[in-house]
Amino acid sequence: MDYYEWILETWPSRSWFDLNWGKKITTKQAEYCYSNQIPQALSLSQNYPNPFNNSTVITYELPDKNSFAGENHVTLKIYSIIGEHISTLVDNNQKPGIYSVSWNGSNNSGELVSSGIYFYKIRIGDKTLTKKLLLIK
Repeated sequence: MDYYEWILETWPSRSWFDLNWGKKITTKQAEYCYSNQIPQALSLSQNYPNPFNNSTVITYELPDKNSFAGENHVTLKIYSIIGEHISTLVDNNQKPGIYSVSWNGSNNSGELVSSGIYFYKIRIGDKTLTKKLLLIK
């Protein structure tokens, strides 16, 4: 049996609706699994678009939790070029699969951050991957 979760994005409010559960979630929480494939290794893709203006999408792949020493607890955070924590996009347990999350260029307080280079880092178990992104206003 195939397993899919669907998210509907509404414009221009940038709010999202989970079509499986019918609940409204914020843009920073808008993550979804769009494949029934189980990846073989942890992967963090380059955000798209990059550079970006209004929002960008970050895709990552989570392997079977048995690949890691611990639970499948995932964190995906945004950092400034000086290492300051800007925003937490993901901080929860997730099943293996391919996920995407959107970042709208705001910090954890909901304020838009300035143009510049930022880093996004995913952590699962004792593994971390980091990529660079560019916000242009």
